Amino acid sequence: MPFKQFYKIFSTLFLLISLNGLSQKDLTKEKLFNILSKPQPDTTLIDTYAELCWPVYTYDNLDSAVYFGNKAIELSTKINDIKRLSIAHRRIGITYITFGNRKKALYHQEESYTLSKQINFKKGMQLALNNIGVIYLNNELYSEALSYFLHSLKIVEETKDYKSASNMLINCGIIYTNIQKDDKALEYFLKANENAKLQNDEYALIMSYSEISTIYRHKKQIDLAILFLDRAKEILKNYNNSYLNFYVRLNEAIIFSDKNNNLKALNIYKKLSPMVTNNTDKITLLINTGDIYVKLNKQDSALYIFQEGYKISSENKMYSNLAYITQEMAKIYAKKSDLKNYSWCMENHLAFRDSNEKFNKTQNILSQQLEFDFSRKQLADSITYEHKEKINEARVEALNAKSKVDKLVRIALITFLIIIVLVSFFIYSRLRLTKKQNKIIAEQKKIVEEKQKEILASINYAKRIQNALLPQEKYIDRKLNERKKS
Repeated sequence: MPFKQFYKIFSTLFLLISLNGLSQKDLTKEKLFNILSKPQPDTTLIDTYAELCWPVYTYDNLDSAVYFGNKAIELSTKINDIKRLSIAHRRIGITYITFGNRKKALYHQEESYTLSKQINFKKGMQLALNNIGVIYLNNELYSEALSYFLHSLKIVEETKDYKSASNMLINCGIIYTNIQKDDKALEYFLKANENAKLQNDEYALIMSYSEISTIYRHKKQIDLAILFLDRAKEILKNYNNSYLNFYVRLNEAIIFSDKNNNLKALNIYKKLSPMVTNNTDKITLLINTGDIYVKLNKQDSALYIFQEGYKISSENKMYSNLAYITQEMAKIYAKKSDLKNYSWCMENHLAFRDSNEKFNKTQNILSQQLEFDFSRKQLADSITYEHKEKINEARVEALNAKSKVDKLVRIALITFLIIIVLVSFFIYSRLRLTKKQNKIIAEQKKIVEEKQKEILASINYAKRIQNALLPQEKYIDRKLNERKKS
């Protein structure tokens, strides 16, 4: 199986599972149905429906997953539980991502983001952005996908949810891997690895080691690829996760295959077979196993494996797989000189290739539509942003004008207060001076009065002395009269 196809399947599942997580309650289908069989509060019913939508039915039954997802949406809407409604939209959106219905997937993820934003549910916003990024990644619109992953990473940094940061860094690295910028991808994977160590996040640590191994395998540095994959395997010994174990071991088998150590690769594929939980993993394993048998020149075994892969791919209309499988089967029949089956395989190969081309054309049209919608949304966002900027500028201008008026009022008020203070000080000074002058005048008046009293006393005293020394008026009159008579 071509590596690019395997890596795309692997990365898509990782991007969805790494952040959205599997069942947080570890409830099986039977336990969930047992909950539904008894009277339950609305919130419990919503949570149960959401679990049945994702992850219980997501990988193998679209109708059931959508049914339970819609039940969760209906009940959440009825009781106006915005948070659970956002989660229900996100989970049914993941189901549509898994089954390739991009339009509905995008609708539900955007609804989830809008609802989460409405109540400032940061984690919900982050997860919805991640899932929208996955949708664009599946359409190979890498720059668009990266913009959503980086936006999601920004929320991770804002909320200081450093444990989630590792997964987001890995997502960005996967984008760069897809566009064959291995050095840039390696930079993100190494950052994720360092953060995972700090957070003791074994899941992200295993994934980052596995991704680093993949990059070194691309670079043909097989020894380093094995070194980092061994580190992932070492942690896996104490970390019970069948999903991670499957893909780490699958990576290991591909490394052995690249080294032409086909028997070791085959041995790993055989051990992985019981671990398969969905058709996508099963087809991946069957095609890789069939390729190994071809390399080992075990044509009958390869033919048996490819026929099994053909049956599953046909049932699920996996045209790309069918085109590849019928081509490989045709090669085997050609070596066997079985012209009848060879002709049948080649005829079907061409038909599936044409169907795949038509499918790809349809997908390209959908991708172009998706890209157009993204550009239109970006334009709308930029127009909205520009409108907001104009409003903000108007507000700033109004605030500046108000500030100028306020400043003038303040200056006038301060000037008025200063004048009042100066006048008050002047009046106070004048009053104080007048009071002082009045006091001086009063004191001077008192002194004058005292002097006057003293002068009057002296005059009276002199008068008394004078009166005492001079003859009395009656005496003088008597003497004058006497003189006149004589």
